[in-house]
Amino acid sequence: MGELGTVRRARIVVRELLCSSPQAHKFRASVRSSREIGSSEDSSRVIGAEFQPLGQSLWSAIALCPECQSLAYELRFYDPSLAQIPESERAAFWLSPDGQRLAVPGRSDAPMPERYVAAGYVRVEAQSMRDLEKFGEIRAAQTGNTVYSEMNYSAEEREWRQSAELDTDSDDALTRDF
Repeated sequence: MGELGTVRRARIVVRELLCSSPQAHKFRASVRSSREIGSSEDSSRVIGAEFQPLGQSLWSAIALCPECQSLAYELRFYDPSLAQIPESERAAFWLSPDGQRLAVPGRSDAPMPERYVAAGYVRVEAQSMRDLEKFGEIRAAQTGNTVYSEMNYSAEEREWRQSAELDTDSDDALTRDF
């Protein structure tokens, strides 16, 4: 008997989505969820979901409204009135057309540079902790760094990190791990 290689299976369903902009556009999109199945039962893993608004031909790792390029969520799970971050405090990012790269401006009101506009990047805002986690995952995959939420630490670890002094006069101050 030959050894099984890695197999990728996808399931495609059509879902109704609602964008997170103030206009709250409704649209339908194909959602493709993929699973990678290895030679043993232990190596099966979910790769993730990709989105494609109906009538378009490009799949994206993140659901974006085809009208205004705002983040979108499945209508049955999303209630815009429950957004956690007030509009004046939302972080803004520039997202690549394929949803795989994220540029982080120094200020949320900064204009997008022409090189990003020419490359097809869109401006997106984080309206909830879920959005920040999603953008953190994209950025972590892009940079190879790991992004950890402070909420993953125990209360004692969070207290230590908040009370730790930063020695700005030493040479290793910039490389110190908090």
